[in-house]
Amino acid sequence: NNSSFAYSINDYGQVVGYSVYDCGQRKAFIWDKTKGIGHLNVKSNDLSEAYGINNSGQVVGFSVTNNGQRKAFIWDEVKGIQNLSISDDIESSAYAINNSAQVVGYSISSDLIVKAFIWNGDKDIQELPGFLGSDINISGQAIGFCSVPEHNNRAFLWNGSEEYQDLGTISNNVNVQFFDSEANSINDSGLIVGSSDKLINTEQEGFAQRAFIWDSVNQMQDLNDLIDPSYGWVLKEARSINNHGQIVGWGIKDKSCRAFLLTPIS
Repeated sequence: NNSSFAYSINDYGQVVGYSVYDCGQRKAFIWDKTKGIGHLNVKSNDLSEAYGINNSGQVVGFSVTNNGQRKAFIWDEVKGIQNLSISDDIESSAYAINNSAQVVGYSISSDLIVKAFIWNGDKDIQELPGFLGSDINISGQAIGFCSVPEHNNRAFLWNGSEEYQDLGTISNNVNVQFFDSEANSINDSGLIVGSSDKLINTEQEGFAQRAFIWDSVNQMQDLNDLIDPSYGWVLKEARSINNHGQIVGWGIKDKSCRAFLLTPIS
């Protein structure tokens, strides 16, 4: 394959994402250090992507059906793939699954309304106050992004109430009202990772996408400031963090897009 993108890691070090091939195919994969990489048995056309995995090995993402519709799925080794039952959706995608098998993602209804959701099985679907639900932890804290008045898209944290917390951007100390941020993953300790626009050149008002980590004490920090610059990486987006603090995502190294795994040294 030409390239690969890692999107989620569980506490056992299993990683999911997708591979991109020369012919344009995208195939969802699961990887572990014993079996290596394997593609999910997705019964669809040549496009599928995996975004989330829990400690039971349940994987969520989307596949494109033979009639061209994007549909959220849940997969495991025993049952294989199952489409999520979301009524009145013409498009859907699942982005994360917690260890209680709660799934978050987004759906588009037949009247073209985009909504973030929590899926608790066939019996219960709960709407979130955003356009996209990216992740949910064992406490039911959900994250994603939504449109904020007088701003662009902003990362949010939702604790189960009607209100949500705007997590801001990396460059909060300057006038960056049009900068975007997106929260991609939250672990059971409440650590959040994602990506944010960051001011790079004040004189030219230049900005670039950078991976971040957020906690309630330090707020949002650029992950590039927390690694040795001699490694030669520019970390662009952090996609997942597990309960050991390991982070996966993608960045630029040697002028190529590469998947990365960060492991805390303390």
